[in-house]
Amino acid sequence: YRYKLPNAFRVPCFEAAEACSAGETRLGQPASVCNGLGHTNCAGGSKILNPFGEDLRANGFKWSAICDLDSDGDGLTNGEELG
Repeated sequence: YRYKLPNAFRVPCFEAAEACSAGETRLGQPASVCNGLGHTNCAGGSKILNPFGEDLRANGFKWSAICDLDSDGDGLTNGEELG
């Protein structure tokens, strides 16, 4: 689903994240990339979803349906965070 979300290949790993990948700065990625956007683990592929992943699934995996939500409760919409 990362191909359907803006900037999904540029999501930095959060502090203490597991399974981060080295980013490619020439592609505009941060030094450490989280490939598991929507999952609790940056490797992805798990059935355990984080709040963003839960919102994405609950809304038919449509970006337009969750762009204005604040899935992680930090005061910024998903659109503000991903673009």
